[in-house]
Amino acid sequence: MKPKNSSKNKAVVPEPSPLELESKLPLYQYGAITGLASAFLVMLFILSLHYFTTTDSLDVRNQLFIEPWICVICLYVGTVYFKKKHPNKNFHFWQGILMGSIAALFTALGSALFVYLFCAYNPDALQRHINELVYQNETYIKTNFIAQFGADAYTKMLAEYKATTPEIKANDEFMKKFFPVFVLSIFVSMATRRRFVIEKS
Repeated sequence: MKPKNSSKNKAVVPEPSPLELESKLPLYQYGAITGLASAFLVMLFILSLHYFTTTDSLDVRNQLFIEPWICVICLYVGTVYFKKKHPNKNFHFWQGILMGSIAALFTALGSALFVYLFCAYNPDALQRHINELVYQNETYIKTNFIAQFGADAYTKMLAEYKATTPEIKANDEFMKKFFPVFVLSIFVSMATRRRFVIEKS
């Protein structure tokens, strides 16, 4: 009597594809590392503005033409490195969006934490920022603002500026970083999705 073949009764469990095994967890890691690197470079840029210039290091206008490029370069390098570690794999658009959203989150969190500590332990930087806001409003905005909204609204706005705290600046920094970096990651994903696809022979 032949022994029963037990393999017929075993359920066949489908094995994950190589893309699932090799891209999901590393993608999160690369996104986090990319975001932390971006946040670190942003910190250096803010410190450089504060210590080597007389400009307001926390003013978005002074950061506008540098910080986005820092984030774009970090996203680009992170994408290239991911593709280098995963050859012969298609870099899908959803992967770029996922990686970019994680990078944006870590960039925003890192930058916000730094700004909070920077303002809390270096009140001169925060006071310089408040003084610059008041000066810009009194010089360029006051007349039109009062004509449109009234003197009371202008006085209230100035009072809010003068009451800026490290917590408020940290919250502003998070919002200022997360959404722009996420939008930038979409363009980086569109630009790199095709370029880094390696055709199989």
